[in-house]
Amino acid sequence: MDYKGLVTLIVTIVSFLVAITFIGSIATNLPAFVVPLIIGTVFLMLFMKVERRAKSPLVNLKLELNRTILTGNIIMLMYGILEYILITATPKLGSAPSPSGLGLDPLHTGFLQLAFGLSTMIFGPVFGLMVAKRKGYNLKLLVPGIVITAISFLILVFFHSSSAGINASLFIFGMASALISNTVIVTIISFTPVEYTGVSSAATNMMRIIGGAIGPVITTVILTSATISVTVDNVAKSYPSPVTFDILYMVGAAMAVASVFLAIRMKRLATKMTPLTAEDIA
Repeated sequence: MDYKGLVTLIVTIVSFLVAITFIGSIATNLPAFVVPLIIGTVFLMLFMKVERRAKSPLVNLKLELNRTILTGNIIMLMYGILEYILITATPKLGSAPSPSGLGLDPLHTGFLQLAFGLSTMIFGPVFGLMVAKRKGYNLKLLVPGIVITAISFLILVFFHSSSAGINASLFIFGMASALISNTVIVTIISFTPVEYTGVSSAATNMMRIIGGAIGPVITTVILTSATISVTVDNVAKSYPSPVTFDILYMVGAAMAVASVFLAIRMKRLATKMTPLTAEDIA
């Protein structure tokens, strides 16, 4: 067991997440952001050094730094961030009283994310069968899947002020979610030596999980950056300013568009690349 790699990786991830958490308080509490950022950077370098020397590394750097696989893992990181921006922000937008949000009751706030779940449940098996039955179809669907992600966030940018707009966007994002898991992951595995498929798929899913940890932090930082006072039942409370939701979805849209270019790059690299062998990454 690569305990040194495990410890240095955990410290790296936690440090960067803490730094992101305090990014909104740079003006008032700079050390809270800078110190964990420095710690994360130092431990990232230590992690890279440890993994290069380990006999049985937690992460095979020769494999994970392959250009095609690295690009795919960055896409999965971005997807994890985007997914959890939606999961975190949608309930806040739905439950916050007007003019902050939609002012929905708990039941209808929950229904806002129903379209996402239904879409993923429907299209996951459909796209899975398509990729399984048609050789190379994962590469053909790779870029369209990321484009659909960008479209869903662009819809949110302009139509998040209504339940219909949110439901339409999340339904489309559910389609993208089903496509991405059946294209990016399958492409990465197809170029990974059989002996390393477990490690490779674990690393790819870890990137998605890390993105899932970063997404709520980004959402919270943006939504708490500007608040307004709203009185409900004669009690005044602070809620996110409507502008913060605009900013959040614009950030998501920009990340989704950037992911499109990464997907195009991954497809080009994958078409030129031959599957790796165990000797290539030994």
